[in-house]
Amino acid sequence: MIYAQISNNIKQLCRQKGIALRVLYEHIGVSQTFLFDIEKRNVAPSFITMIKIADFLECSLDELASRQNTQQ
Repeated sequence: MIYAQISNNIKQLCRQKGIALRVLYEHIGVSQTFLFDIEKRNVAPSFITMIKIADFLECSLDELASRQNTQQ
């Protein structure tokens, strides 16, 4: 499911950038169960939260969602 992929992408980007998940949680103002809720409970993160994550991790929303341009 897309939510599990978003969760995995966030974890991977944090690892690549050397950012502890706790630091991300504190910066964007979410609980420690944030990624668990996305991955296991299929809870969609809000658009605003996704923007905060993308800004903090310096990536695009497309990168967070593994979305690729399919238009030729």
